[in-house]
Amino acid sequence: MNKKFSRIVYLAVLLVIPILGYLQWGRDVAVCSSNPNIFSNGSLEEISIIANKLYIFDREKFAKYVLQRCADNSFREVRFSYDLSGYPNEVHITVYMNRAAWKWRKKAFEIRWISEEDKHYNIVENPEKYRIEIF
Repeated sequence: MNKKFSRIVYLAVLLVIPILGYLQWGRDVAVCSSNPNIFSNGSLEEISIIANKLYIFDREKFAKYVLQRCADNSFREVRFSYDLSGYPNEVHITVYMNRAAWKWRKKAFEIRWISEEDKHYNIVENPEKYRIEIF
C-alpha cells in the first residue's frame, strides 16, 4: 500500500509540474482592449492586457517587455494605427493575470509610461524622456 501511494504521488507531481510550467511560461500576453485617444497636442493609448501568468515576479521587467511590444506593434490580437497620428505620447496599460480576472475586472496592476517633460515626445523616438509608473 505504501509503495502504491508513493507511485501515485510521484505521478501526480510529474503531471502537475508541466501544467504549472505551461500556465506560467507557455502562454503569450494577450490584448483584450485598446482605446486610442487623439488630442491636438498628442495621443494617449489605453490598453488592457491579459498577462496569462500565475504570478509576475518582476513587474518593472514585465512593464518594459509590454511597452516594447507596444512600440514594435507586435501583439497578435491588435494592430495599433501609428501611421495616422504617429506614436503615442503616453501609454496606460491595465494588467489582468488571466481571462477570469479580466471578466471580473480584478486588475493585477497598472502601468503608465509618462513623459517627464514636454508632451511632444513619443515613446519610440525618445524613450529616455519617459518614466514607468507601476501601481
